Amino acid sequence: MLDNQTTMADAALDNIHRLKLTARASNALKEGGITTITEILALGPVRLAQVRGVGKATADEIWNAAAATAAESSSSQISDDAYQILLRNGRVQCIKIATEINARDPGDDCLGTIAFISQKLASWIFSGPKEFIASRAECLSLAIKTMDTQHSANEAISAEDYTPPIVVGDPVTFVLRTAKAYANYIERDSWSREIEDA
Repeated sequence: MLDNQTTMADAALDNIHRLKLTARASNALKEGGITTITEILALGPVRLAQVRGVGKATADEIWNAAAATAAESSSSQISDDAYQILLRNGRVQCIKIATEINARDPGDDCLGTIAFISQKLASWIFSGPKEFIASRAECLSLAIKTMDTQHSANEAISAEDYTPPIVVGDPVTFVLRTAKAYANYIERDSWSREIEDA
């Protein structure tokens, strides 16, 4: 009887109704036959966007809600499988960002470089509370876009014979510093330039 009650409690806590999604997102999951947070995490954000009726914006809404719920839940509230999927997806995000950084300046040993960068990014993502894993991974994606924008701005400024106010320098350092600044705002509601402890 206890096993049955535990299973029922686990199922209720893994139910997508905990996510407080918009009607559009809830209906898309229902039409796709997706009923648990674990299923959403197993799909990952890219495959989730490919589910019929789930576009990029809806997939982002669903993914962010599921990842945040999984990270905030203790192991007694959500399955270990869901948490392991969240960790795995965080690692995948680190590899994607490392691949993007490496593509901008490939070295002789691409795999070794990507592995080194991935480990450096992952050590930051997983160093904080587990409820910030998903948001920190997203901060890295945004930091890559910021780096590209800064490069473009610097080229335009340099073309006018001015010195750019912000030099990108080492891309890994730039991406990590930028991601930490974004995370600092998300985690502490502060845009402080003192981001080393983020």
